[in-house]
Amino acid sequence: MLNNLKPINIAQKITELSGINVFKNNRERKVVEVRSLLTYLLRDKLKMRWKNIVLFYDQNGKKINMANVMHSYKKFPYYQNHNSELIKLQSQFLFDPDISHDEIDKISYLEKKCKRLEKKIQEQTNK
Repeated sequence: MLNNLKPINIAQKITELSGINVFKNNRERKVVEVRSLLTYLLRDKLKMRWKNIVLFYDQNGKKINMANVMHSYKKFPYYQNHNSELIKLQSQFLFDPDISHDEIDKISYLEKKCKRLEKKIQEQTNK
């Protein structure tokens, strides 16, 4: 079971388990359904914002807009009812209900910003 909250790790694990590349630019049913699972996990479990999900797909080579992402999320319960493989895939992931991906991003951003500021202070004191 995967207990890592990074979206790319979730996408890689889904691709590994299903044999389907979720970033593949096509609309075959099996690809659409597995992509819908990823969208569901990103939105419902990681609490990612719609725009961040769109950016995530875009950064990984899948051109998709917000309306398509929202539709994919909305259709997931239907796909899940008709494809038992999605339930098996979903069961491979554990999520901490008390933390969202946005919080993780903010913490990471602030840590990096603190390091940059510390470096600038050190440079200024050395001058």
